[in-house]
Amino acid sequence: MARDYTAANTDLTSWGDVLDDHEVDWSLFFWTFPEGTTNTGYVASKFIVDFEGFFVRRDGGDASQWTIGIADNSAGNSVNLGAASVISDTWQAIIATLNDTGSDDAGVLNLWRDNTANAESTTADRIGASTNAFGVGNRASDLARSFEGGVAEVAWWRDYVLTAADRAVLQAGYSPLFIHPLPTLYWPMIRETTDIITATAAVSDTSDVRDHPNIIYPTSTPIQFPVAAVGGANPKGPLGMPFHGPFAGPIGFYDEIMGNEEIIRSAKRELRVA
Repeated sequence: MARDYTAANTDLTSWGDVLDDHEVDWSLFFWTFPEGTTNTGYVASKFIVDFEGFFVRRDGGDASQWTIGIADNSAGNSVNLGAASVISDTWQAIIATLNDTGSDDAGVLNLWRDNTANAESTTADRIGASTNAFGVGNRASDLARSFEGGVAEVAWWRDYVLTAADRAVLQAGYSPLFIHPLPTLYWPMIRETTDIITATAAVSDTSDVRDHPNIIYPTSTPIQFPVAAVGGANPKGPLGMPFHGPFAGPIGFYDEIMGNEEIIRSAKRELRVA
């Protein structure tokens, strides 16, 4: 079950200051199910008004577009995907990256929806040493940017920019555990809200549960990577069953993943071999 956020309840899941000191490349990924055509809000953020941090939101000025903003001062920088980039009432994959090019003035901020709609901007801003809490479903500092809808499979990579191949794998419905390097932090948001990489639990959570998008997870047995899935038949999984895309049918690995450290260790070994 994914997490479900209700704007009227100012729902929030927060993990405190878990994204510290990010004067580096980074990538953020999540699946989201925005409800209706008018609700706006912060889906994922580490941000205080006119302070340093970042946010990805269903834009406050236009509910039909996705926007990412970043600031290390009151000015900041933002980029949006434009009108009609939000597809209401369906699961969609959102990816945000910052490529720190080494120049103070030339970091490249990118935002994708479903690995197709893309916008980018050059920015001097970084998340910096902000101690703001990382939150999903709202702005943690004041609960003033409430999101309405579902969120699942939240992953963060420190010092890594997701490639085009990475984005294609994630958008096709594969878990972030298939990406090498593994995410720095990863919240499947399946019933529980604990980061399964570092075992960091949420410090607060008022969200409810809803149906989770159908995601393909590594198993504790040898796995077949999705290299043959493009332009051909779905490859077979370790049990002889076809892999499914994100909406093709149930994948029965939810209970296996949660709380099973052997699966995580196995996934790490397989990714290193690959």
